[in-house]
Amino acid sequence: MPIRDRKGYPPALAIREEASDLSSPPTSRDTTPPECVLPKVTPISDAGSRVEVCCSSSTQLVHQEKMSSVNQLVAGISHEINNPVNFIAGNLKYAEDYVSQLIDIIECYRQHYPVPVPAIQERLDDLDLDFVVADIQKLQTSMRVGADRMSQVVQSLRTFSRQEEAELKATDLHAGLDSTLMLLQHRLVAQYERPAIRLVKAYGEIPPVQCCASELNQVFMHLIGNAIEAIEAVFNAGAPELMTNYDPEIRIRTQLDGAHSVSICISDNGCGIPDESHIDIFQPFWTTKQFGQGSGMGLAISHQVITHHRGTLQYKPKMDSGAQFTITLPILQQVND
Repeated sequence: MPIRDRKGYPPALAIREEASDLSSPPTSRDTTPPECVLPKVTPISDAGSRVEVCCSSSTQLVHQEKMSSVNQLVAGISHEINNPVNFIAGNLKYAEDYVSQLIDIIECYRQHYPVPVPAIQERLDDLDLDFVVADIQKLQTSMRVGADRMSQVVQSLRTFSRQEEAELKATDLHAGLDSTLMLLQHRLVAQYERPAIRLVKAYGEIPPVQCCASELNQVFMHLIGNAIEAIEAVFNAGAPELMTNYDPEIRIRTQLDGAHSVSICISDNGCGIPDESHIDIFQPFWTTKQFGQGSGMGLAISHQVITHHRGTLQYKPKMDSGAQFTITLPILQQVND
């Protein structure tokens, strides 16, 4: 076995980064072995860090492109929905007035002509006028509630996308959280054997935060969506008899974190994250979901967005069950450094 030094090279082999003249052979008086000149090799640790930087940059570019496409789609949908919603809401008031006037006229006829001709009486019996008068008022109320609901959804879409506010701007984080919850409302209600997820909002007194609103809303969507999926996983894996005392819950808390930053804490009592995976959760393509059910990019993108805002995104397992993610953001961004 050849003898090697502590670095793994034969003792006679020296490694240099400089180029040397190897054209002339060594003289007879030169008793030292010839030097083997190798090109400069990048250390594996440096190469790994460069790959990590490239992967991070690629992930950020994919996220920015996706965000741009999503924002354009949301803006287009909200615009197309908003116009007919305004027509419905605006004309509904006139329709209610017209119906009320027609009902008054019918009542006036019934008072002055209590015994109508047989043809009219037959039509009244078929129509059940009293039921129609009572039911049409319920229909008008339901249409008003539906139109208001659609207006709220459109406003939530606009707040969520904030396409016109791609630059840093003082933003009400509570409005962003509420718009995200509005869009996720259909997943919070009771479904099949799972009861409705209780939402606890503990909003503190926080000032507007300088940020890119649409990007932060995407982070809120990822974290709250993950919390819902973690709760659903409990019901999918648990025995029905064990679910009787389980009360699914998501908590959102905001507060000042010192004089210059705020924190947003989103926690749930779902299935949680395995202990051995805690160090990997913010890595691209990491996921606990089955193949085809998740891309593994949600937490990685969220972490990059928060880091880009000079903040932190931290995970902490809850003592009983579930997960807790805490976002810390500076109130003002230092854009000139």
